[in-house]
Amino acid sequence: QIGINMSLEKSILEFDDTIKVLRSENGCPWDREQTHGSLRACIMEEAAELQAAIRIYENTGDYENMKEELGDLLLQVVMQSCIAEEEGLFTLVMCRLLILERF
Repeated sequence: QIGINMSLEKSILEFDDTIKVLRSENGCPWDREQTHGSLRACIMEEAAELQAAIRIYENTGDYENMKEELGDLLLQVVMQSCIAEEEGLFTLVMCRLLILERF
């Protein structure tokens, strides 16, 4: 279990670092210009696609699309938290800690 948790932690941090690189000066122009507001439609679209994927899973047992759409939604969450970190508001780690405090 500890090995799985460490691997998960590493993958989350690597994902966060990848988004930071994409938003950096040498990164992707599209990613750099995104704001909380400009990504609003993307979040809604990904959430709707996840809902559809959940329906597919419930009806057919096929979870592959659900796995993909969860990843797409996670990308939006990480992108939003990177923007917030750049603005000096909060970090992805702070969001995760807030969730843990609820339990």
